[in-house]
Amino acid sequence: MLSGMLENIRLTTLLLSRARGVKTAAYSVLFFASTLSFATQQANPDDIRYQISRAEYFLYKAPKTAIEHIDAIAHFNGAEPELEFQANLLKAQAYLLLFKQDEAAVYLDKVFAMDKSPAFTMRLFSVLYTASTWLRRNNHHETTTKGYTCALKHASNNSQKLKALNGLANTARESSNLGVANSLYLEAKELAERLEDANALASISNNLGVVESDRGNRSNAQSFFKDAYTLFQLVPNKSGELNSGLNLLVTTLVNKDEATYARIHANVKALVNEYQSASRVAYLNWVEYGHAGLQGKKFTDSEKAFLAEEFSHLDDLGLQRMIKKYLADDLGVEVTLSEVIPEMPKVDHEWVATLVACNW
Repeated sequence: MLSGMLENIRLTTLLLSRARGVKTAAYSVLFFASTLSFATQQANPDDIRYQISRAEYFLYKAPKTAIEHIDAIAHFNGAEPELEFQANLLKAQAYLLLFKQDEAAVYLDKVFAMDKSPAFTMRLFSVLYTASTWLRRNNHHETTTKGYTCALKHASNNSQKLKALNGLANTARESSNLGVANSLYLEAKELAERLEDANALASISNNLGVVESDRGNRSNAQSFFKDAYTLFQLVPNKSGELNSGLNLLVTTLVNKDEATYARIHANVKALVNEYQSASRVAYLNWVEYGHAGLQGKKFTDSEKAFLAEEFSHLDDLGLQRMIKKYLADDLGVEVTLSEVIPEMPKVDHEWVATLVACNW
């Protein structure tokens, strides 16, 4: 079913690109011109709604562009709290997609400060899911599990249930509960296939690849990463394409698949340069040094120290385990895995306790 979905998406993408190709350059010029003029004048509700709708459209395709649309709003009319809430939530989500946890936290604080707003209740699942993902990125896994469980409780459709299941599976995987993670991913995959949700299938394939990598099944891992990378390109979802592309590069190294490495390296590097996430820059550095090592390069002590420092910038325990297992030891670099923080006894964000209580 996955191969059939891939082919359908390829055909659809080809037709859409032909139909839209002649409009792309003109649209880009008009967008930036309108953004500049809009930001210099007082925003009215219709203008705000337009910018928010464009931000929603670009959120997964190009999160930086989504943020630009929100930033183009001069200021909010006090009579439109729902629009202000939507803008804050979108910016929190976009910054998470850009792996900028600190910036995302700023807007999550603003979101929870509006918890009495009808807009908060209307988008409760999105709030809970986004907040839980922020917690997972900061390795507070016990708290994260409670958050995703709360999100699952408030899921109002199968698409939301799918996201919550995937979040729970990611948390289990990062906690090294691979059996639990695999079962949850397979449950989520079955649901994603019923929904024909290509973006979710791509994410699940990438995560199953990480599970196979943790288990030492390098060939299976590469196959999952390849499926994920292809699907993310076709959806399109640049953030997912970046993550799965970096994972795929690692497995091409350990499987000595030079042809695939050469084919995708330039595109993945361009995505890293576009996102400028410290974690993904560090990941690419490890990949490129690993490739050089396979070509026979011997590393100096200063180069090894540089890689050890870069390892500390990797913000995902699954990535750290993959690098340690397949690259660090072979390159002679000593690294230490980040600790999972089982509990969060003290935190600067008051909304964490509210999330865990789940009294909505």
